[in-house]
Amino acid sequence: MMVDFGFASMAIILGVTFVEAPRDEGGYAMSKISMASFTLTQAIGTALAELYGHFISDRLPLYLFHRKSKSQDIEPTEWRPEYRLHCLWVPVIMLPIGLGLFGASLEYHYHWVLLALGFLLLTFGAISLLPVAMTYLCECFPNHVSEVSAGMGVWRLILGVLSAVFIAPWNDRVGPGWLFGTAGLITLPAFGGVIVLMVWGRQVRQMGIRRLRS
Repeated sequence: MMVDFGFASMAIILGVTFVEAPRDEGGYAMSKISMASFTLTQAIGTALAELYGHFISDRLPLYLFHRKSKSQDIEPTEWRPEYRLHCLWVPVIMLPIGLGLFGASLEYHYHWVLLALGFLLLTFGAISLLPVAMTYLCECFPNHVSEVSAGMGVWRLILGVLSAVFIAPWNDRVGPGWLFGTAGLITLPAFGGVIVLMVWGRQVRQMGIRRLRS
């Protein structure tokens, strides 16, 4: 999941740099006012992610639990944090689509509306991933919530800083189309680890260090 967030950070953090660049350098030559307006798509994507989390992050896991248990009464011993991971299906689909559309728009100079749509989708995907991942890890390690939160914060900071290091030479070598297209493709197999946790997450947690088990 954090791999997905790292790739999305490339566009979110450096997206303004691409749209400000001259057209002959692969950009959109937007003015300062146009760039400020363009970044509203990020705010819209974030707002949609908040709405998605508000209506889905608890309802879907509880629905899956009730359907499996055939009961409306929640027993703490039967609840599994892995139910929450199913909230990631929509974001993990939207993120590569957004990355691909964003990269293709830069590569072939599609209309700025398509560029904005890609930016919105990847923002929605990236922001929607984080709360689910955080909640899942906190439920897996209920006695170490502070450590989990700190670790996630450090990891996000590392990904954000590193993206600025390798994105420029990567873009110079292959162009924005291949850059973001490849990033979008990589997010798909990266989700395989989450699917493993969906199916065998309980067994994986039981294999962990005894004092950290939930």
